[in-house]
Amino acid sequence: MIGSVTMSDDIATTERVANVVQGTLLKHSISPSVRPDDDLGDLGLSSMALAELTLSVESEFGLTIPDSEIMLANSRSIFAISKFVSALLC
Repeated sequence: MIGSVTMSDDIATTERVANVVQGTLLKHSISPSVRPDDDLGDLGLSSMALAELTLSVESEFGLTIPDSEIMLANSRSIFAISKFVSALLC
């Protein structure tokens, strides 16, 4: 169905985002054990690592996040990123 997001789409998006986040954590020598609502900054990701994460999310989902939408609130957690990506994909 075009223009709508189902619960299974949300779950798939969250899983994909979690994989990207875990890869970024590993790359920066941070334990990839993370819950969907964990604050990524509190886990030790620097602002540069969060910028890298944004680029990785763009690549994973084949989208471009507008500069005006790149903000800490949208990259605070796996859930926040998933919600943001789902909104962009609709």
